[in-house]
Order: sequence, then C-alpha cells, then structure tokens
Amino acid sequence: MFRTITYRRTETGFSIVELMVGTVIAMVAILVIFNAFAAFEGQKRSTTTTNDVQAAGMLALQAIERDVRMAGYGMTVNNAIISNLLACTTMNTYAAGALTPVSFMPVSIIDGGTGSDSITALYATSPFASTPGMLSAAVANSSLDPAVSNTANTTIFNVGDYILLAQPQVPGRPCSRLRVTNTTNLGAFITLQHATTDPANPPAATNIFPAASAPYPAGYDDSAEAPAVVINMGAMPQARYSVSSNSLTYQNLTVTGSSAINLASGVVALKAQYGISNSGSQQINAWVRATGATWATTATTPSAANILRIKALRVAVVVRSSLLEKDNVTSTCSNNAGTNNGPCAWSDTAANPAPLIDLSADTNWRRYRYRVFETIIPLRNVIWANL
Repeated sequence: MFRTITYRRTETGFSIVELMVGTVIAMVAILVIFNAFAAFEGQKRSTTTTNDVQAAGMLALQAIERDVRMAGYGMTVNNAIISNLLACTTMNTYAAGALTPVSFMPVSIIDGGTGSDSITALYATSPFASTPGMLSAAVANSSLDPAVSNTANTTIFNVGDYILLAQPQVPGRPCSRLRVTNTTNLGAFITLQHATTDPANPPAATNIFPAASAPYPAGYDDSAEAPAVVINMGAMPQARYSVSSNSLTYQNLTVTGSSAINLASGVVALKAQYGISNSGSQQINAWVRATGATWATTATTPSAANILRIKALRVAVVVRSSLLEKDNVTSTCSNNAGTNNGPCAWSDTAANPAPLIDLSADTNWRRYRYRVFETIIPLRNVIWANL
C-alpha cells in the first residue's frame, strides 16, 4: 500500500539587509544616470552656444566686410584735368537745422581705447561716380542750382541722388553735399535742382558752401586753375558699425534721424587698425590705431595724402557665449601692448602691437567663453584709384 507524502514549501521575502543593499544600488545607479545626463546636457548647451557664437561672428564680419570693400568708390577724381586726387577731406552737409561738417574718408575708425572701436565706411552707389561732371557755370552758394556739362547728352543724375561739389586741386577746401530733387536736361548741360523740402538740403538763407571762399568755378573755364567737379554719389551710404549692449549695431549716418539697428547679438568688442603704406606705394608696411596727430579721426581728419595711404583695415570681432559657466573658463591674455582682460585680438609684433581688449566691466567676464573673429579687408577702390 502506497502513501502520498506532501511537502510543504516555505515562502519567504527579502530580508531587511537585502532591501537596503538593493536600495543603495538603485540610488547609486540613479546618481550615475543623472550625472551622465547633467554632463551631456552641459555639453549640449556648450555646443549649442558655440554654434550661436559662430553664426554671430560670421554675420558680423560679413556685414562689416561688405561695406568696407566698397569704401572709397567715387571719392577720388581722375580725369583729363585732375589726376588721382581725393575730392576733399571734409564734407559740408545740412543736418539738424545747421551746417554740419563731417569727415570725408573711405574708412574711418573712432578709437575706443581698451573699449570697442567704431568703423565707418563711405562710398558712392551710382555707376557714374567714377566719372564726375564739370560745372558749366560757377556756383556761388548752395541756394543756386548747379549746371553740369552734358557731353554725353544723357541724364546721369536721378531724383534722390546725393551730389558733391568739390575742388580737389585746392588743398583743404571742403566738399558740399546736396540732394537732387529734380533735373532739367538742356542738351549741353543738366540743371540739378535741390529743393529745400528735402531735409538733406539747406534753406535758401543757409549757405553750406565753404565760407569766405570763391565760388565753385566752372570746369572748363580757362581762368580757373582749379576747376570744380560734381560727383554723383547715388545713395551715398555712410555705414557705421559699433558695439552697443553686447550687440553689433549698424547705422546709416547719411539718412537724417536714422537710428542704430542690431545686427548680431553676443558681440562684446570690436577692434580695428589701419593698414598703411608709404606714399606712392600700394604695399602695407605698418598697422596703426586711429590715434595721435596723424591718424586720429575724432576731433581731426588725417590729411588727404595720409588718407590715400590707408590701403586696408584689420578687424577683430569678439563674440561671447550666452552661457554663464559655474567656474572661470577664461583668463587674461598678453600681447605686445600689455595684458588683456579678455582674449587677444590677433597675433602681433613689437613694431605693430594689437590693441588691448578690456571686458572687466562685467565682473563675471571670466565665466564666459569667447571667440575672436578676425580678418584683413583691402580697400580695393583706394588701391585702384592710385594705380
């Protein structure tokens, strides 16, 4: 006879020790996962902001380079009578209800010391700027409409164009700027009207022509040893680039009442130098700041001969990442000019030191990452005008 034997299984759970060990392992695993996630997220933010810095820097350089490469077009006179002369060094304009003299340079730099510089590029947009016209009769003051000899029997001036009256062979005589509001083609010459309703034109009672000077003489007058010319400057942009509120800004100074617009964010510094040559040469032999009696463009304007020695511009744009790091990630940098509280502008020499950059106005400047975008821009219109 068989008997059935039943075995009773005893089921037990985890002990308290096993639960504690499992909890510790799980917490360690979670900590590792979160640390890895935090590191990955930090790397992602750094990569993203680096891409933003790259885009901002390239945009800033492209905008500056576009205008600087055009600088100087239509500003030198070269014809059968006048040979490779800058039209003038200063330009009389009418702005804010008064005669306003401004510097007449293809490119001018306002030196900001250890802060940011500003760059202004001036050029003509009319295709006829390189072939200035001659006055068919002398013009005594700015209330009179100049008449330009029309040898081609065609209208090369349009309503809205800015024109310059200049006497390049008279050293130091300013140009005078007017804006065309209507033209009358009389075959042998063209009358250029400039109504006072245009804010760029002076009222009849205000003469913006050089004071205490003879009238602008006719171009083909045998008695005129230094004839006057009329240059069609077209829209005549005067493009100024500067840094404001950590952004690169653009302002067209030609347009009365224009305000600066932001082009690229994250730009904290802009530095520039003139590349100059010896007189009569096209080869750059020195890089200089816009300072001193020779090259300063704040209170004075360089001489015509020195303006034509400026053959290129060296530019550095400093862009800052938007990410504030936990620790310091940037240190000081030294060049031949001294110690920079920020990155250095470019590699330099003792003879041609780079300008200093000081970002210490922001007490946390060391906790940001920076990138310097630099380039050399040749002034092709100035170079070709002197060949």
